[in-house]
Amino acid sequence: MLTFEKAMEKYRAWMIRRNFSQRTIQYKNDFFRPFGKWLFGTHPEAYQDVRAVTCEVIDDYLDFVALKGFKPSSMQTSISNVKTFFKFLYRNDLISEDPTRKVDNVRVPKKEVIYVPHEEVIKTLDEMFIKFRKGNRYEVAVRDYFIIRCAYVTGWRASESLACNPQEDINWDTGEVYIPKRKGGGDGYVYLDQETLKKLKEWYYSNYPNGKRLWYTIGSKKGKPMKYQGYKKVFLKYFGMGSHRIRASFATHLHFQGVDVKDIKDLMGHKSITSTMSYVAKDNNKLKQIHREKNPFSKGAT
Repeated sequence: MLTFEKAMEKYRAWMIRRNFSQRTIQYKNDFFRPFGKWLFGTHPEAYQDVRAVTCEVIDDYLDFVALKGFKPSSMQTSISNVKTFFKFLYRNDLISEDPTRKVDNVRVPKKEVIYVPHEEVIKTLDEMFIKFRKGNRYEVAVRDYFIIRCAYVTGWRASESLACNPQEDINWDTGEVYIPKRKGGGDGYVYLDQETLKKLKEWYYSNYPNGKRLWYTIGSKKGKPMKYQGYKKVFLKYFGMGSHRIRASFATHLHFQGVDVKDIKDLMGHKSITSTMSYVAKDNNKLKQIHREKNPFSKGAT
């Protein structure tokens, strides 16, 4: 007998061995908690022994999700999570058949890439100190300035930024920032330009000479390493969107500058170009120029 709880325990252990981030593991836990509750309530025999989960049980669950009015992207996320879980169990001989083998993916309409234009990022950075000249609010503005500037110039993930140890990971001469266990697989690097590097070093070591993390809280809980929610709030405060949109701004800016998408992929730590392209917006100005110069009735047309 393999209970759902025991199966999840093995799945978590596998993710830890594979060096999945704590945030990813927590996300999986949060997803499968309601799935387990549904399974217990509708198919208790399958909850007590996941080997009793059949294709019909999976169909029942997907019908349940669909009737809740989930969007196609959310439906696909549910399908992907369930497939990954049961494929893990099947590959490790914990179940004799994969009950998700007949499940088709959902066609998700392609969305326009949401990003913050370069001019807006620069304008925001330039104006961050106008209101605050001293005190805690000024300290917060300075810290937030470097959080945003570093995110934009490196394109790193929130988890990579929050885990950065300046004493060990940043080469203060070259601007190379070592990123262990990148999500895309293996270790890697992101890069700080010399101006950012100089300003960051001066600010950081004047405030946290013995710090082990790059970002700390300010205020009543001053001096504690910043967590994801606090990091996310910085970008919501200034741009009304999360840090991933600044990551898209980084990728899009490089693309607009003519950088090859393969190089953008490596800088962002992706395994595939498909992942990278989900961060790169279309250059509408370039498309207009191409059409203006190359359309069938342009002067240069042959």
